[in-house]
Amino acid sequence: MNKKNRQIKKIAALLLMGNIQSWAKAVKLKNKIMPDKLYHYRSVAAAENKDRLQWLIDVLEKGQIYCSPNDELNDPFDMRSVLSSKEPSFYTNTMSSYFDNNSEWFNFFRFSKFAKLFFSFQFSRNGISKEEIIVFNEQYDKLFIRPVEELSLQHDDFLKSLRIACFSESCESLPMWWFYADERRGVCLEYDVNKLEDKTKLFTFPVNYTRLLPDVIRLLHKLDTTSTEMDNTFNWFISTGVFPCIHKFSDWSYEKEWRYIMLNQENVFVNSPVRIILGDRVEESMKSKLLAVAHKKGIIVAQIKITPYGLIQENISDFIPTQKEVSCP
Repeated sequence: MNKKNRQIKKIAALLLMGNIQSWAKAVKLKNKIMPDKLYHYRSVAAAENKDRLQWLIDVLEKGQIYCSPNDELNDPFDMRSVLSSKEPSFYTNTMSSYFDNNSEWFNFFRFSKFAKLFFSFQFSRNGISKEEIIVFNEQYDKLFIRPVEELSLQHDDFLKSLRIACFSESCESLPMWWFYADERRGVCLEYDVNKLEDKTKLFTFPVNYTRLLPDVIRLLHKLDTTSTEMDNTFNWFISTGVFPCIHKFSDWSYEKEWRYIMLNQENVFVNSPVRIILGDRVEESMKSKLLAVAHKKGIIVAQIKITPYGLIQENISDFIPTQKEVSCP
């Protein structure tokens, strides 16, 4: 693990602590590793009754970009908790807050593994087949794991109220050009981090790529038993909202993602991009419209080219020298 990845994991750990002091440390560390430029890939082709070209023109003129809810993201596990076990006893400590510790129900929950072994032994002595015992164990788990699953779903419902705007450290990722910029028919917008709105920059964090996503059920128990400031709404938002939202499976690490996270906010103000990079397959009519708007706003326009030497970018704005190759920092 390199130094930067270690710093990102430390940022995540600080956010998990759920207090204003750790939040301040996380923001300070995050600002140290934040790149000077961030990139936002986007399609410009109309789809699903949305005029994406007009959307992009609005982005250039108004300096806002759309924040997506989790049901519009391509990763089905994005902004969700993932349970660590189907075994009820795994969550004994967590669920103690939701049951009377002396209740018969909780005792069955706490000793579920032992109970299953006990019942299996008794059943086998009474001639019940192995197949029937397996069915019993499965039904037993479903009964006692249900409160855990319901609590997890309740937290997922809370996460649906959050929205994110996604950025990348790279403007030369061919998979991202393909998946997020309409197979290189779209654009990549370059933003100067130093020109971002203070609030936007404050709530933009690097994604922590990991093999296991946070189990929010265990997270809730940890916060309930260790934090002294969980009555503060802001702290709850950071530890149970921002923290799970900055985690993604390692499969997505090529994206080098940073994301702005906020409650119920459809658009975020980011100022106008400093550069528009067009895909090599963008339609000429769209290219002309984008060039006109960019010229009006004084935004540099470049276009990627696939060459024998790899992916390059060429400035095509009419107010700067053309045929000049540029690349991402």
